[in-house]
Amino acid sequence: MCSKMMSEKALMRSSCSLTMESISPEDLPRQVEFLEAVRQRVQKFEVQYIGNLPVSRAMGMEVLNRAIESIMNSIDRDDWEPTVIHISDKVLSLWTGEDGDEPLWECQVRFLTFLGVGHDSHTFAVIADAGTQQFECHVFWCEPDAGIISEAVQAACMPHPFNNPGEI
Repeated sequence: MCSKMMSEKALMRSSCSLTMESISPEDLPRQVEFLEAVRQRVQKFEVQYIGNLPVSRAMGMEVLNRAIESIMNSIDRDDWEPTVIHISDKVLSLWTGEDGDEPLWECQVRFLTFLGVGHDSHTFAVIADAGTQQFECHVFWCEPDAGIISEAVQAACMPHPFNNPGEI
């Protein structure tokens, strides 16, 4: 009986799966265009930009938490900048005004070396390679917490096979 149920389950799984053979050649370009459009979408989140400072290493939660603590202790809450962070698969940017203005800060995601949520779940930070082995940590205050922004930046940092088919 178990083997019969397992074979039925396997049959159901295979009949529901999407394969290259099940997509007509005419539909394939539309499928790829749709996936590319979804992937290139820019996500926007309102945050408070607390500030940035140089850090000694490119990664590590200890480095990140020390930087967050240092910035939180040195900058008054009244001085935090209300901003909108834009996250795409290519660029992380910080905007204070309308979309037509210049960003306050911008970094290609390929130069992000580390990211994380601090001890306080409202704090989120990224470490970016500023060039010549110089690293800077940018710290944000997020409401209701930093979880969704952290996930969005993590997703932006993942390799994208549609852009670089050889880099999987």
